Amino acid sequence: MIMLPSELIAKRRDDGICQTFDGHITDSLLILRDYIIKNQNVLREFCKNFNFGYDILCNILFLAVYLHDIGKLTKDFQQNIKDNKSTASASHAFFGLPFINSDLPDDLNSLLRLVILSHHSQLYNQIFDNANLKSKVIYCMNNHIKEHINSYEIAYKELFSDLFILKNSPMYQEREYLSHFNLMRQILRKELRHLKNGYNKDTKTKAVYCMVLSVLKHCDQKASKNFSESAELKHEKIYGSVIEQKVLDKINYSLDLFRLSEERLLNKYALYDYQKDAMNIDYYGIISAPCGRGKTEGALLAALTILNNYKKNLIIFALPTQITSNAMYDRMKEVFGEENVGIYHGMSRFIHGEENNLEIDDVSALVYDEKVFSKPVIVTTIDHLIYSLVHGYKQADFALGNILNSVVIFDEIHYYENHTLRYILDCFDILKELHIPHIAMSGTLPEFILRRLDNNGYKLIEDEEGMDFNPFILQRESSLIFDHLDRIEELYNGCKNQIIILNTVKRAQKIYRLLGDKIPKYNLYLLHSQFTFYDRWNKESEIKDLEDKRPWIIVSTQVIEISVDISCDVMHTEIAPIDAIGQRGGRLNRKGRDHKNKHILYLYEPEDHKPYYTERKDIEMEDFVERTSRVIRDMPISYRAIKEWCDEVYVNVGLRKTNLRDEFMDCILFGRTPWEIRGIKEDGGGNIIKLREESYPTIDVIPEKYWDKIKDLPRVIEKYKVKVPFWWYSSLGQEGFDLSEEVTNRKYIICKIPYSKEYGFDIEKIGGEDKSCVIC
Repeated sequence: MIMLPSELIAKRRDDGICQTFDGHITDSLLILRDYIIKNQNVLREFCKNFNFGYDILCNILFLAVYLHDIGKLTKDFQQNIKDNKSTASASHAFFGLPFINSDLPDDLNSLLRLVILSHHSQLYNQIFDNANLKSKVIYCMNNHIKEHINSYEIAYKELFSDLFILKNSPMYQEREYLSHFNLMRQILRKELRHLKNGYNKDTKTKAVYCMVLSVLKHCDQKASKNFSESAELKHEKIYGSVIEQKVLDKINYSLDLFRLSEERLLNKYALYDYQKDAMNIDYYGIISAPCGRGKTEGALLAALTILNNYKKNLIIFALPTQITSNAMYDRMKEVFGEENVGIYHGMSRFIHGEENNLEIDDVSALVYDEKVFSKPVIVTTIDHLIYSLVHGYKQADFALGNILNSVVIFDEIHYYENHTLRYILDCFDILKELHIPHIAMSGTLPEFILRRLDNNGYKLIEDEEGMDFNPFILQRESSLIFDHLDRIEELYNGCKNQIIILNTVKRAQKIYRLLGDKIPKYNLYLLHSQFTFYDRWNKESEIKDLEDKRPWIIVSTQVIEISVDISCDVMHTEIAPIDAIGQRGGRLNRKGRDHKNKHILYLYEPEDHKPYYTERKDIEMEDFVERTSRVIRDMPISYRAIKEWCDEVYVNVGLRKTNLRDEFMDCILFGRTPWEIRGIKEDGGGNIIKLREESYPTIDVIPEKYWDKIKDLPRVIEKYKVKVPFWWYSSLGQEGFDLSEEVTNRKYIICKIPYSKEYGFDIEKIGGEDKSCVIC
């Protein structure tokens, strides 16, 4: 113990066992010490990037952890926690503010105070204005507050004197307003109002604030979690410090894992020339290579080199969709080990449940860590990464503090439509300001994107050898795919594995049904976006097991373009934008160098150009399907040819700036709430940052066949949601949809259209215009 034990409580478990204030602070400081030891070079690099003193940063980290719970030393908090009542109305972060003071320069002292104030609630413009707090708390323990503040040197000398020089100290000040009958209002007026106006609104302020906040929350939360989960704490009712070194080694991972993973990669693969070149990317880079040529491994090796050279401690993969994130998650676990890799997106909690049979509370804790990038390798969607910059969710600043020490890899950058791509490129600019190295990967990167990135100092690495391979022949047909079922059957009988890609769910279901009369169902698979998470997860698992089997046929929409890692002998697809055709071709003779006159991509005319183009007057769209149709021709296909066609199709495309940077600057410390940023309409939010532009609005529904089974299981309801076009709802109304009774204060839309695990919703029952392709 660093300080004399007391009966003042900081933590209480469900079984009634408590931890003292001194014990929790000591545990938090022990985690901080271990973190600094393992990340000293990371912290020094951060300070170098932002021209900030290393000892000053360590001083602020120490003071933040040492003082963060001082607001718990009130009679109100202590009585509530001992009585096992909620302590929210006596918020220790808020009511501790009068005692958070130091001899740091004014701007840094304000930053310290704001970090502690926000270590449970992210800052925003109206923070605490309408909070349900007591108007007054009793600081009946001022002697304890003063004693703790004045004992800081004991903690420093015992734990940190060998790590940094202590130049700053906390200062005890007794404010004259502490006895005021409306203490809450006094703190808002005299403290918080000044803090809202007393900071520099610049990138450096954002970086230092988020960095300190992330380390404080890490130390605080991991100390709390360790106390709550310590099974051996049974014999006493009150404990002091309980953390041990073996626990610290699990909380703060060693950066050696990255070196070992790099060695495994180098030993496992004979590197292509471009992959060797990728390891020379200095800080920002672009890797362009065909599908199946190891872009991911090349980007990983580049990231590991940057991580080592520039002292980072995290690798982030940002991908277009949940499906692609799931596939990358599996790949990264093979490289880094399951315990070192996390995944975060809207449905990722169910992945952990499916894989590991974890209890719901364990899954929630795991997902929280992954949401804020607290594992060595995190796979996520591009949406979550960008929303971390602009208060797009409640823990965004915590997450950004971790992202600051990362290398980010953006996969399949060509896959996004122009609206989202504009946000991604603006995100790149902000990452550069924050000194966050990043790498963009693509198979068919158009010249207009390359020009913008090349002009900003990005090193281009291109797989010159792979770009000239001819893995398949393109053969155009002037008719619909439905006119060629005999060809598909003949190829199946010739033991060929085939993938058939339609541009809408309705047409995919139609050809699947027609083929079902010709092909055994056990060799026929249907994949699209209108299945529940649970059903699609099972379908993807089945498809992953097809590698050594033949013959088979997969019928899909464009969801297969960048999801399941599988290769076929022959592909049939409706015409689509040229980059989508190139991406689809990546599932044909994957890793092949030559077509051998047998690997053919048959390209059919579609019934219309939806969902890529609509003639609606309220939506401005280019018909890239039509442009593609004018440039492509029958020939053996190389990815160099696809790239050249991409440049022709997208020759006049320009990318305007978005509002991302303005919102980033507005959210330096305070700014908007997640509800204002993200457009969560059911919560009364705004629509400030909208990353995806929907040509066809969608709604979330639950198939009626599942509702009775899950309606009393609120924590698994999300697993059974499906995105469907809004026009279904407006067209069918009560005939096709019901509104559920309230479940945990929410109502759900129940879809009565027949649904099966094999087909999804029976769209034939709907009728009307085919607008049913939803990519998610």
